[in-house]
Amino acid sequence: MRSFRKLRGNNFFIDEQENISYRNAKIADVDILKELGLLSYGIFKTILTPDNWKIMETNLSKTELYLGLLSKANSFVAECDHKIVGMAFLMPSGNPNHIYEADWCVIRMLGVNPEYNGRGIANKLTQLCIEAAKHNGEKTIALHTSPEIMANAIRIYLKAGFTLHKNIDPIFGVKYQLYKMDLL
Repeated sequence: MRSFRKLRGNNFFIDEQENISYRNAKIADVDILKELGLLSYGIFKTILTPDNWKIMETNLSKTELYLGLLSKANSFVAECDHKIVGMAFLMPSGNPNHIYEADWCVIRMLGVNPEYNGRGIANKLTQLCIEAAKHNGEKTIALHTSPEIMANAIRIYLKAGFTLHKNIDPIFGVKYQLYKMDLL
């Protein structure tokens, strides 16, 4: 089992086996996060229809998306050789929408540079979000993902303790599901 050494309080972890460190994201990271979003979700360009990919790409290209997440969420990045290679955001409860209830916190935009897949980065980012949710006193943590195009992500979430809550309306023309975990 891989172990993580905590450095500098709760804000920095290092996986010595993989030479990957984890820290809180900063506003100064916004351009890199946007590039990472396009890179990590870019694998769907050949899976989605051209029209749906254009919508996803346009959304991922918006600096405002990342600034909004950085201003509201617990924001985490993974670095390898001082290069950001993974990200995840934990939105606090109190931000309901057509998918999420008001008293749920939500994992958003978990993404890993495809060159670094298979190194446990998504697992650790998921765990950091769960730990932050517990630390923040959240009762329920949720996320949505697609069984059609994100099967690997679903395995990570199920292993972490999430359960399928329900199917939701398609997004970008593919099936999506809502997963949640009660934390209390």
